[in-house]
Amino acid sequence: MPNFRLKHKMKRLFAILMIACLLLPMAGIGEIAYGQDTGKKYVTVCIEKKTLGQGFLIEPTQVEIYEDDTAASVLVRLLEDEGYEYRCTGSVEGGDFYLQSIKDADDGTLDIPSFITENGGPSNDDNEGNDDDYLGEFDYSFMSGWMITVNNVMIPVGSAQWPVYDGDCIRWQFTLWGYGADLGCDTGWGDPSYYTEPNRGDLLTQIARVRADEGNFIETHAGLYQAVYDTALEIEATQEDLNEATHALVKAYEQYLDPATPTPKPSVGTVKELPYSIDDAVNKVSEFMLDTVTNPECGSIGGEWAVLELARSGKITEQFKKTYLDNLKTYVQEKNGVLHSVKLTEYSRVIIALSALGEDPTTFAGYNLVKPLANREKTVKQGINGAIYALIALDSGNYEIPVLEGSGTQTTRENLVQYILDKELSDGGWTLSGAVPDPDITMMAIQGLARYYTSNEKVKVAVDRGLDVISKQQRDDGGLASWGSVNSESVAQTICALCALNIDPATDARFIKEHGAWLLSSLFSFMVENDGTISFAHVGNDSNQMATEQAAYALVAYNRLLQKKTGLYDMSDVTKSENSSIASNEATIALPSNINNQVGTQFNISLRLGSIAEATALIDGILTYSSNLDVVSVTADDTILGGSLNWNAENGTLRFVYMDILNGNEIMSTQEGTQDFLHITFKIREKAPEGSNLYVSLASLRQMKDSETIVEYLDKETIHEITLNDINVSTTVLYQGDGTDWIPADKKAVKVVFTGLENKEHALGFQANGGYSMLYKSNDFTSYAGVTTYIMIVDSSVTDQQLSDSSNYSVYDSQSIETISFADTNEDNAIDAQDALNMVSLWLRKSTPEVTSKLILTYNVSGDAKIDSIDALSVVEYYIMGKPFAIRLK
Repeated sequence: MPNFRLKHKMKRLFAILMIACLLLPMAGIGEIAYGQDTGKKYVTVCIEKKTLGQGFLIEPTQVEIYEDDTAASVLVRLLEDEGYEYRCTGSVEGGDFYLQSIKDADDGTLDIPSFITENGGPSNDDNEGNDDDYLGEFDYSFMSGWMITVNNVMIPVGSAQWPVYDGDCIRWQFTLWGYGADLGCDTGWGDPSYYTEPNRGDLLTQIARVRADEGNFIETHAGLYQAVYDTALEIEATQEDLNEATHALVKAYEQYLDPATPTPKPSVGTVKELPYSIDDAVNKVSEFMLDTVTNPECGSIGGEWAVLELARSGKITEQFKKTYLDNLKTYVQEKNGVLHSVKLTEYSRVIIALSALGEDPTTFAGYNLVKPLANREKTVKQGINGAIYALIALDSGNYEIPVLEGSGTQTTRENLVQYILDKELSDGGWTLSGAVPDPDITMMAIQGLARYYTSNEKVKVAVDRGLDVISKQQRDDGGLASWGSVNSESVAQTICALCALNIDPATDARFIKEHGAWLLSSLFSFMVENDGTISFAHVGNDSNQMATEQAAYALVAYNRLLQKKTGLYDMSDVTKSENSSIASNEATIALPSNINNQVGTQFNISLRLGSIAEATALIDGILTYSSNLDVVSVTADDTILGGSLNWNAENGTLRFVYMDILNGNEIMSTQEGTQDFLHITFKIREKAPEGSNLYVSLASLRQMKDSETIVEYLDKETIHEITLNDINVSTTVLYQGDGTDWIPADKKAVKVVFTGLENKEHALGFQANGGYSMLYKSNDFTSYAGVTTYIMIVDSSVTDQQLSDSSNYSVYDSQSIETISFADTNEDNAIDAQDALNMVSLWLRKSTPEVTSKLILTYNVSGDAKIDSIDALSVVEYYIMGKPFAIRLK
């Protein structure tokens, strides 16, 4: 621990508070008042019985929360207020509360959803019944009981251990079959979820808000309220349905609270009529494109956007396609594959066009045109446009991002999304420069983020803000202005953004003005008719090629939405050209590089697939391995859906088949790009002869459609060797958690030093008592001790003997070792003002970030089983004094 003298503590406390005052505004943290008394705080709580067809037991209700409240204490208070008796085990105070049943919760009527019965569950006429006046575990089926989600997430601990915060939405739901699979949750205890549960939290929260009002809103808006209420209970409601219901309720309630609020915008059916149907307009503008773009080539005008419109509308001719591809091939080869050294949107635009044509941009003209996007710094060098169109391009064909070669930061979809989010203006929306949201840039950003709208809450919030801010900019005639002028391109990009979110511009009240003026009526106000064809002006009445191309693909995007086809940039429906079809794919084996040559040593390998092709019904493969190994277990990764695994291992050969025998469903993955497919645990049955190594090899692997092979995997017959060593381990327990702050009481931190381990720059793992821990290379300890030293967090149940048993450690070639420095909270290899800010903010707020082993080790700089003022003071002390920080052991 740093050597602070008592008389210095008040001085340092003053310093820490001064840094908080000076640095927090500079860092842009506006919520420093978190935890101060700002009035009452509420959560929304409801109790649902939709799996029985009985709706809500307790409708969405605002419950006031107090300090130290948990999900369990809030539930108990609500049940008692509503007059319900309940049975439970454990107690709220003891942290082991479990809700068994609720009295008078079952009204006896059943309308069990068909998907439960179709998955082997009870039906209205065939169930185990309820033999008392309580509803809870084991009623109607042996899998039933009460489960809880908070903010649409199944909480991973007991409800009495889950703190609640202002604005949380807490749903107690009766699961009938599949241990939550019938609630759209995959808990790992039963079946995979039977459907994808959308986020109902916003709607339930608004219903609770309205119900808490003592006025007569519900009475005076009975029709609207009932429709919204029914949508909240509808199991098959889509996210769009829920969003529309939420929007309608909020608008009506705001109007009720403040009659001066403008009347809500027109609803469905009141938009202005257009001069042509959307289908006719697409035909006419496509004909104009074919007439005017006679020599399509690489370029932002007369090039890729024209290709996109014609390809996605189905109006492209073979001659147009051939001319463009020939011109592009010549251009790429003349440029030696370097389309531009700075503007990587050149690559993104070409990737989008090739994807629309079914061509493979990773092998086009002998070059991988996706490869330059692997460098994040270069991808975003031109600003937000670079990130937006890289994301659209990569997602257009679901391309795997190549591994970055040389210096720089590896591009990931996650860091592109975060880059866009970081560029959001404080009041919502995006722009190239300045502080006023620009409709073009905002709607382009939303197009890039659309794919992540339902899966990433931060994206959803930012997108919704962007839509609202541009809605307020929209003129009464339905138009939008950018750079001081009302123009067609701003409207076209807004149409594309709404369609990317699966929102019909004709029904979204935010973008419909008085007298039915809407986005499409504005777009057609720029229409120029040309002897049976149409084009569009930028401003005024003169035809403009750039404006026409953007208007054209906006019309195509809307037409595809109306026809329920995939989105403009979602090329999953495109037929691949013969020379770019899925000919082969890569399979990789991730396995330890070093293990201990000792009988009983267990180690894991993962078999990874480059992708899973559409229409795959069967994955069939054979692994061979050293004869002195036994296969302990084989499991499919939980992201692989649509089947079950069968395997057999004997005499050094593992045969595995993954398929859905009963239903013949297609196999799919919830992840993109390369991912784990199988996890295999081996055990050394006999010690290998001295000087020999173990091996694992992929003999064959195929993806099949019925009896037809559609993908043959590479990497076959490659021998993957595992070096055998006599490894010695020495360990020291650094600290034992005591439950203070957010260091779990059942965890302890351990320092680990190896001898006999040749490679110290690959990832290491520790496995014991059914748990797995990642080891981190400690810069602080390594520097202090002069020998490569690792640290990790393990369960308290792990013994010293287990820690010193080298057979419990594995070394992996598949990823590099992660390093960690105490107090380097943002991992920028420097302990500076930002780290001081992070520590001060953490301590002052008493906040609870996502608990991970790496966070605990990083923030607990004093190694004393607490993260408190001493840790904050330690970082500030060394920052102020300009000294490098290193942990000091007692």
